[in-house]
Amino acid sequence: MNTLNGAVTEYSRFAFQSITPRLAGSALGLFQLGGDTDAGEPIAGRIDTGARDWGGTQMKGVAAAYFSLRQTSGEAIFAVGVEDGSVYTYPVALRAKGVSRADPGRGIRENFLSFGFEVPGGQAFVLSGIEVDIRASKTRRVA
Repeated sequence: MNTLNGAVTEYSRFAFQSITPRLAGSALGLFQLGGDTDAGEPIAGRIDTGARDWGGTQMKGVAAAYFSLRQTSGEAIFAVGVEDGSVYTYPVALRAKGVSRADPGRGIRENFLSFGFEVPGGQAFVLSGIEVDIRASKTRRVA
């Protein structure tokens, strides 16, 4: 975890106990970090918010999600996680103007939601903002 900004780096193939920008350590030894792959696989940058109620006790839906990033072409994936552990993914066409949009399905109605953003295939990107248009139900508090 980056203690300055709270960012977390996870390696699924290695049980690193400590990490710096160039080195990582585990019970197996010290490893030098670098390159364009993670054990031969493209590095996929992913951001997850974790589940929370996002204000109020009403059930919520997601009308749209907007992403500000310096990536002018390609595709990304927006993910919406719900209470039962299901994750719904939606394509995001990255636009040259710097703001891209995802349009989730209208059927999501949950109290706790989590959000994710991923640019697969090892493409570099700089994400400067995520804005999710969360709509609270006017009447529903429980399913």
